[in-house]
Amino acid sequence: MSAIISQHFLFSASVLSSIPTNTATYTVVMNGVRTRKQAAFVQQDGAKLNGHADPKDRQLQAPEQQENIFLFYPNIIGYSRIVLAIASLYYMPLHPRTCSLLYSISCLLDALDGVAARHFRQSTRFGAVLDMVTDRCTTSCLLVFLSSAFPRWALLFQGLISLDFASHYMHMYATLAMGDSGQSHKKVEKGRSRLLHLYYNNK
Repeated sequence: MSAIISQHFLFSASVLSSIPTNTATYTVVMNGVRTRKQAAFVQQDGAKLNGHADPKDRQLQAPEQQENIFLFYPNIIGYSRIVLAIASLYYMPLHPRTCSLLYSISCLLDALDGVAARHFRQSTRFGAVLDMVTDRCTTSCLLVFLSSAFPRWALLFQGLISLDFASHYMHMYATLAMGDSGQSHKKVEKGRSRLLHLYYNNK
């Protein structure tokens, strides 16, 4: 319990210290998801993609365009995390040890999917959103159960749920307002916030 509380307060404090003073208009385009290799390919041959490419170049582009991001290794790991989380929630009121084991494996896979994304160069916006949503849902479900199991501490757990959602929303909003909509919210430089940099890179 103390680990969950300290983690939430550390993240929230770092978010509040990194929010910019001025906001800007931003746009998020979710249907324009590309892998890093695809983005580099498009930037390199931008002129050729405007209808001036020769047949050989079009043949080279075809394999890149046919990539199915939903079957990338990091996203498959993300799907397995969801299955393990659902199983742990099922066993939560019945078998605490089984629940703890399944929940712990799901948390360990949270670190593995990032390693796989960097190793195979399969970082996508879909994967980043899937990872963040899975984290928020599993954490919320755990805190809801703890609220019912320990009614005396229900107010504390409810506050942690609110803090978790609010802090991540503010961080995402600040990232977009600063014009970083094309990058992951986990890419935080030391100059912006040392606490956030430590939170996202100390894994």
